[in-house]
Amino acid sequence: MSEIINNEKEIKKRNRIRVYLIIVSIVSIILILPTIPFILAAFFMFSAPLTHDSIIQSISVASLIFFPFIVFGSLIPSWVLFASKKHFLSILFASIPILDAFIYGLTMAYKMILCNGSFDC
Repeated sequence: MSEIINNEKEIKKRNRIRVYLIIVSIVSIILILPTIPFILAAFFMFSAPLTHDSIIQSISVASLIFFPFIVFGSLIPSWVLFASKKHFLSILFASIPILDAFIYGLTMAYKMILCNGSFDC
């Protein structure tokens, strides 16, 4: 009887992880589309004076440009790890695009708050 309960818990855990992976995959892939114009315009962020020395600006541009590569480079291994029953690693890999978007959001908030929206801070 305890084996059945443990098996049911594993199935529920696996289903929750599957739902998480599906949601993160869909949201990340949908977020790629709006980033395309920003990626094309990202290099103009360095056209303002003194922006080539800004570390925050460089982090912001890098997180924006590499976002599509991070999405596909992390979601594919997360599904492979999920299929091989390495659930914790699959959750970590699936969370990498969320971390990248969070870093981009933090850098943009930093520029908006501390630099008054200017790119030369």
